[in-house]
Amino acid sequence: MKTVAAFIVAVLLMTSAPASASGVDEMDFCICRNVLSRLLCKDIDEFNLVGKIRDGLYLYSVFYANKEQKFYCGVGSAFVKVQGVEKMRITRSIPYTFDPESNCGKLEYDTSDCPRYVPVTCCAKKDAEQRKADQFWDKPIPQLLEEDLREALRESNGTQGQ
Repeated sequence: MKTVAAFIVAVLLMTSAPASASGVDEMDFCICRNVLSRLLCKDIDEFNLVGKIRDGLYLYSVFYANKEQKFYCGVGSAFVKVQGVEKMRITRSIPYTFDPESNCGKLEYDTSDCPRYVPVTCCAKKDAEQRKADQFWDKPIPQLLEEDLREALRESNGTQGQ
């Protein structure tokens, strides 16, 4: 039984690759907790992170079936893979997408036992460069034009003084 679990963990380690963005762990935690919540029909707050095995692979615990159960959750480039540590039959591969522009992972998953038809969207924190770009695009056009005019006037006054 332990050799089978070790083999499956090894497979998860080889196939999981995190999305390339900052704050990936927070996004992965959110995705894993939501998938496990829907898989086991439990509240999202009942899942506890036991540890990070490596980038993109995590171990969670939850009280399920009258005892504590542990689950591996791996977030790869196209799939979220979930597997029970003790109960190997609880294994799922759920397709998901990562949008680098919004820095968000998105997936749709529900079960017939616990249908939740709302898609899951979890976003990673943006780094300084991404926040700066967002600030530019979030400004109204008149404000952008005014800033360009101020900068042009500043440059023209600098050249006239020379």
